[in-house]
Amino acid sequence: MTERRGRIRGGTWLTVGGAWAILAMVSGSAAAQGAFDNGLRVFEGISVGAAERDEPARMTEGGVLSVDGASAMVVTLSGELKGRAERAGIIGVFLLPDLPAFDGLYRSRGVFLPVAEVTAAAGKDGAAHFVATSKRLDVGFPRYRIFFFNTTGTRAAVNLYVNPIRG
Repeated sequence: MTERRGRIRGGTWLTVGGAWAILAMVSGSAAAQGAFDNGLRVFEGISVGAAERDEPARMTEGGVLSVDGASAMVVTLSGELKGRAERAGIIGVFLLPDLPAFDGLYRSRGVFLPVAEVTAAAGKDGAAHFVATSKRLDVGFPRYRIFFFNTTGTRAAVNLYVNPIRG
């Protein structure tokens, strides 16, 4: 990500990544993406509708995650159901390598080959909020496409946090 800098009042510098972080904190419902100076990748407020784990065509695409140069990453998923869950279910994310071979199989033949998955139980006992246990994953590709699924039967606002680990 090319980072541009802009000047704000008082001579303080604000990075584009920092502006995304502020946008994410201010607008709880709007989807925000960005990277913090410490490397944390943030995808917040992604609206995810109903889709089963085995229905990639119905999944919500969340953007592209860049972890170039990292050897591993820690992934955390959290969020809030936007209505009463029809049933206890799972909110999850799949990471699909952002390479022509993987994308071509998915787009032309419907073959979905994600290399990683993180899930959180959601909707149990009427709870609106959910969070997954953070998961450490080895990095095998520089970029991944993000796909969310939701088996609760109600829309959810989902947040994905990825902390790349170098070395």
